[in-house]
Amino acid sequence: MNSNFEHILEKALEEIKDSRVKDAMSYSLFAKGKRLRPQMVYALVNDYQCDIHLANHFAASLEMIHTYSLIHDDLPAMDDDDFRRGMKTCHNEFNEAIAILAGDGLLTYAFQHITNDVLSDQQKVALIQLLADCSGANGMIYGQIKDFEAESTKICEDDLLDIHLHKTGKLFAAALMGACIISKHEEDLQKWQEIGYKLGIAFQIKDDILDATSNFETLGKSLSDADNGKTTILSFYDLVQAEQLYERYFDNIYHLLSTLNKEFTTIKNMITLLKLRNK
Repeated sequence: MNSNFEHILEKALEEIKDSRVKDAMSYSLFAKGKRLRPQMVYALVNDYQCDIHLANHFAASLEMIHTYSLIHDDLPAMDDDDFRRGMKTCHNEFNEAIAILAGDGLLTYAFQHITNDVLSDQQKVALIQLLADCSGANGMIYGQIKDFEAESTKICEDDLLDIHLHKTGKLFAAALMGACIISKHEEDLQKWQEIGYKLGIAFQIKDDILDATSNFETLGKSLSDADNGKTTILSFYDLVQAEQLYERYFDNIYHLLSTLNKEFTTIKNMITLLKLRNK
């Protein structure tokens, strides 16, 4: 991880005019998040022995898009959550209209920010296309609408895993695939995409487990899935079986890593830390 990442985010927002919308964008962007997606970008760029500073704009843009999705996910029309990252959700700190605009602002500015990068025009276009695909109507948004629709009907396990793949796995894959593009190792794109998808599904399985076994003080967010009547992995498995499924996903991820032509120590260590997370 770039130790100056928070400063990079601050610099990125300097071009935006002062307003309540900018205040709301900053409020959510600088909440105490895990920064998982930027960490993935930097870890893999480092493993490819590429200058990690070349990843700064893309990593910041990816975090902006992730934060926008959280702001909108928390809205009354969606999950209607009161807390995120241990703080009041954006619409509760400001209001619903400001929160919607803050999410819109982060999403659109993320793409503008990439155009200011020092990378080649070809790389910038590839990164913009990647982010648009992974966050748009065929990616994260597809997962969000399927997740929303699942609140009012029973879904099967395959449908739930498909939601996890699109809602979370797509942006995880974007982080890893973006690192390939920045490092000029496009030959590995397909395998990192698969790793990102499986990592996203596993991440959400763990979230379902933690929602059932942890508390607000530990997670820093509302435990709203049960209140919203959502199907979770525990709709199909007990806790022991869910943990076993979680382990199998990581076994598969480690196998995929072993088929690549490098050791990838940094990203592998990060994946192991993700596997062991408890919040």
